[in-house]
Formats: sequence, C-alpha cells, structure tokens
Amino acid sequence: MTNLLFPHQHLLHPRFLQTDLGQLYLSIPFDALASTLPAPKHTISGKGCKPWFDVKGAIALQFLKHYLCLSDELLIQRINTDWSMQYFCAIQLKPGEVIKDTNLPSYWRGYIGEHLDIAAMQKIFARYWKPELTQTNISSQDATCYESRISFPTPVKLLWDCCNKVYVSYNLIRKQYKQRHSRCNYKRQEKRISILSKDKEENQKSRKESN
Repeated sequence: MTNLLFPHQHLLHPRFLQTDLGQLYLSIPFDALASTLPAPKHTISGKGCKPWFDVKGAIALQFLKHYLCLSDELLIQRINTDWSMQYFCAIQLKPGEVIKDTNLPSYWRGYIGEHLDIAAMQKIFARYWKPELTQTNISSQDATCYESRISFPTPVKLLWDCCNKVYVSYNLIRKQYKQRHSRCNYKRQEKRISILSKDKEENQKSRKESN
C-alpha cells in the first residue's frame, strides 16, 4: 500500500500551513525580507555545489533556530528529519538526502549580519503587520535589546556619569588652552564611588546567601 502523504508534495503545503510552524511562517514576510539582501556570489555564478538554502531560506533558518532554541548542529539534524521544518526553510529533501554541513546556520548568520539593513527590514515588518496593530502610537522595547554598555539608571549612577563627563570635558578644554590640571578632588570622589559600588554588590550577595 502506497503512502500518499509524502509522494504527493502538493498535499503537504496546506497541511504545513495548519501547523503552529505554518502559522509562524505566514506571519513573516520572507520574500520582502530576502529582497533587502544580496545573493551570495557563488549562487549567482552557479559554480560549485548547489547551495541548500537561498537567501529566503537562510532568513527562515535564523527564525527557526530562535523559535526552537536549538544549537546549529541539532537544528540541521531536525531539518533532515522534519518535513515541516524543510517547508519553513523553502527546501524539500529527497528520500535519502541529508544535509551534512552543520555550520550552515553559522555561515548564514554571519552573511546576513554583514549585509543586514535593519531600517529597511523594520519598514517591511511595519507595513506587513500594520493591519494587525491597534495602538500604533505606542512604542515599547525589551530592556534586553539595549546595548550592554547602558547600565540601569539609578540616581547615583546618573549623577556620577554627569560628573565624569563634565570632568573629562573640563580637562580637555584646559589642555587646549595649555593650562595646568585642575586641583579638584575628582580622584577622591571616584574612589568613594568605587567603594560604594563594591559595598552594594557585597550586601546583595550576602542577602542572597542568607535567603
């Protein structure tokens, strides 16, 4: 008895769209996103082995990795054995066909990062998702998306940051006019701030240990 599900590939696509992965696929404008990135030179020239993924599939690969929280190696293993994940990445492996290069997610991650146009992609997402947005006048962002150099804004940190910038600018101006260094007690206050910061960390650590 022949299994009609896998030999007839056109039957898989509607079934794929009914899955959670298919719903995620429909919510992402892959074609428009791929248009913002140039195709790798080896895919244009046609030289060498045919690549497993095109730009569209490579973008889908990065979404899939984040969605499933898998390592690069496990992600490729799952794609080799899961037809719905293959559809998500716009590929269809033939029977017995296996992707052996577990570095593909890493390669495409580096390639996309090198040619990424964030502003263009944000406009694409905004246009695609606008019909589903109800409060377009409100903007919010997860704190984990900010740069690591930006610390949590406590009053002491903000005040000391202002003092530090004023001190640096003040010394720069004095140097430009060939004046001697200021006799202010900046170094002493810097030491006090350092001690205060260390004491605070030790107190937090002791509270956690006591709990």
